[in-house]
Amino acid sequence: MKNSYFYKIFLFANFFCLIFPFSSTISATWAIVKSDKANVYSDIEMSSVIGFIKRGKKIRVGEVPKNKGKVLPLILNKRVVYIEVKNIQYGDKIDTTRSVLQKYKDKELMSKPIKRIALFSGTYIGFIDNEGFDEELSEDLIFITAGMRGYYNNLSSKSSYRVSLSSSIAQEKDALISFLDIAIAKGLGGLKSKYLDFIFFGGPVIAPYVEYKQGDDFKITGQALGLEAGAEIRFSMSSRMSFHLGANYQYLKFFNMDLPDNNFYPEEFDSHINGVKILGTLSYSY
Repeated sequence: MKNSYFYKIFLFANFFCLIFPFSSTISATWAIVKSDKANVYSDIEMSSVIGFIKRGKKIRVGEVPKNKGKVLPLILNKRVVYIEVKNIQYGDKIDTTRSVLQKYKDKELMSKPIKRIALFSGTYIGFIDNEGFDEELSEDLIFITAGMRGYYNNLSSKSSYRVSLSSSIAQEKDALISFLDIAIAKGLGGLKSKYLDFIFFGGPVIAPYVEYKQGDDFKITGQALGLEAGAEIRFSMSSRMSFHLGANYQYLKFFNMDLPDNNFYPEEFDSHINGVKILGTLSYSY
């Protein structure tokens, strides 16, 4: 009986010794890492670094400091490890620290501009001044438009830009008009959020190459200058992919488009076109 009694005491003592290392973590509190990288140690004496925890991480630590108040225990991967008290904030000030860290993260996010690369296509319903070309061109033309675009959005300065490179072509009977244009537009205000944007844009348009071909009669090239203004709405499809739907008014004035000597047409194609572009865009942020 006595042997059995002492044997039970022995088992209890061993069990107590097994759980003793964890007893300091039974009474625990939440803490937030305030250092950029807080070292994690395998022992109280801080003789072996086994990893680190990044700033802003919320952890559960014991309430009783060890090693003369230098470290606190925590459970990591089912193992008791230690972190320096100076690298964390815990207790009554944790809510204040959390808000400061959140402001730090928000400020860091705001300082990073959002950049997107995109492909688009759509139609350009244009009205052209066809004086002298009444039999070849009607006053309204429907262009097929496609191209690529880049977006730049600076959240801290609330400024946004988009640069578009597009090709448009329209054909009517034997007449064919095509042009390549570059549009540089600035954001003029609107609504912005993480998942949805509605922005107004406006800026100049340069068409370095314009071509007008009239059957086998002639083919002339030139340039054009103009302006565009419109609005675009962006729908977030994932963390990086977005779909944009936009409509904008565009005006282009053609020049340097001299016609060969003939008895049927004017001396030059001195015309302009204006109308509405309706475009669908798929973008990727990086």
